[in-house]
Amino acid sequence: MTHKQTDYSRRLRSSIPAIGWLLLLGFGLLIPIGAYGFTTHGYVGLLAAVIAMLVCCLPAIAAIVVTAFTAATPNALSGTLFGMFLRTAIPFFVSILLVQAFKPLADAGLFGMVLISYLVVLAAETVLAVRVVQANSIDGGSAVNG
Repeated sequence: MTHKQTDYSRRLRSSIPAIGWLLLLGFGLLIPIGAYGFTTHGYVGLLAAVIAMLVCCLPAIAAIVVTAFTAATPNALSGTLFGMFLRTAIPFFVSILLVQAFKPLADAGLFGMVLISYLVVLAAETVLAVRVVQANSIDGGSAVNG
């Protein structure tokens, strides 16, 4: 295995705890939001809550991975900006498209569920991204410089 492959696998491993925390948070959010959706709109409301969780958590996970791969490299700023684009644009556009295309999801409050999920996941993802960058800067500084 080459030095570059080892560095990539180390960077990916450093993002695994953050991915786990994001998934745990996503499923934790699914309980109250899903309960609200189910009590107000039945199974369509529950489906809207699941979609909101997926639409917010999956781009956040992608942003964490991009941030982990570009931390402590010359492309760190580009990677962070691309991660911000992923975690912002995907939930926004997917929720607008789904609300426009599927009236029952709109009636079940999909956009509001996405908004609440997005804000909570954004706060958590920001904290976790900073921790991943710190871990890769401390561990990866010597690998990048020497």
